[in-house]
Parts: sequence; structure tokens; C-alpha cells
Amino acid sequence: MVVALTTDLSDEQHPVWVPGKEAIVYDADRNNGFRLCYLSLKTGKEHNLIPREIACREASFTPSRHLVVFSGFDDRSQKWQIFSYDFVYDNLNRLTSESDDCSFPVFSPDGKKIAYLVSNDDRTKLKIINWYGELLKTVKDDVRGRICWSSDGWRIIFVSVRGKTFSISSIRNDGSHEEEIFVSPHPLCCPAIQPFDKKLAFSMKTDKGFHLFIIM
Repeated sequence: MVVALTTDLSDEQHPVWVPGKEAIVYDADRNNGFRLCYLSLKTGKEHNLIPREIACREASFTPSRHLVVFSGFDDRSQKWQIFSYDFVYDNLNRLTSESDDCSFPVFSPDGKKIAYLVSNDDRTKLKIINWYGELLKTVKDDVRGRICWSSDGWRIIFVSVRGKTFSISSIRNDGSHEEEIFVSPHPLCCPAIQPFDKKLAFSMKTDKGFHLFIIM
């Protein structure tokens, strides 16, 4: 059974589950720009996740859900930077000062590290910072879209492109021991690994659009 959760014209994308809650957070392109919206599946009520006037998208929570990280538009640099918001202390913090746009921040399973992408017209880099913004490592070039962590936080799963070939690969969080998992001539995106690393889901574009696949 498929149930529509939203039906308006706000172009909702990038849903993530709120840990420990029957709720989803997603991007919505509203008249005042992108906003992160919290939708309770119990009540059906929606509200803005971040109580600030900031364009924001692509959320990721710590397991305790007290901290969320996201891409936010920084008025000073006129770039998308990585921000965090602490629900306990009502603190909004900018974690990066990149000269190019940032996207798709994802917390490690222990909530101590954040992987994200930095993109310009020529290349996209995968970087890792700690939860308060200190750069730990530039891991990989030419990564496409949202990544995912292995359940132990030791490896990162990502999509890259070489010419007309797309691949899903994994790499250690220190940038070593890259391994190719799946190669396709069709566009790939959004790898998602099952807890305990048993199955890997991803989207692949066919002649009928993007569809979901699983590597057993």
C-alpha cells in the first residue's frame, strides 16, 4: 500500500525519519525558500523544524535526536554551508566556511562525525568533520549525491561517475581501501545500507525513470 503524505505544490524531497519518533523531516520549497518541515505521522500536523529564518534542506539527526545537521544558505558567503541546530540549547551553528556549495550532510552512526559534499563546476569532494565543525579528512573526489555510513561507522558508501559509467563503492572513513560494489551504465543515486550491513538499497534510472534496487 502506498500512502501520500503531502499533496501540495511545495516540491517536498529528501525525507528522513526522526529517531525514536513516528515523524518524518523533509525539504519543502516554499515561497520564502527551502525549509525543513517536521511531519507527525500520528497527528498529521506539520511545522518548521528550525525556529530560525534560514533556508535549509537535507537533514540528518544524531541517534539521540537532540542535534540535527543540514545544508543552510549562508547570507555572508552566499553559499550553502553546513549548519547544526541543538534542540536542547536552542543553538544554531555554522560548521563550515567553504568557498563552494555544501550539500548532503550525514551523521555517522555514533553522532560524532559528519560526512558532506562540497561542489563546484569542476568537481565534488567528500569531506568529514566532527560534530562541532573541525575538518578531519577530505576522503574522496567525484562523489554524487547523498552518501551513507556502514553501521559501525568504519566505511562510507557512495556513488561516483567515470565518463559514462556509474558505480557504487565503499571507502574507509580515512580515505583508504576503496572497493567497487556495483557498476552500471545507468545513473545511480542514494545508496542506503540496512542495519548490520546485510543489504544495500539504491536508485537506478532505467528507460522508465528511477527505480529502487537491492543488493542482497
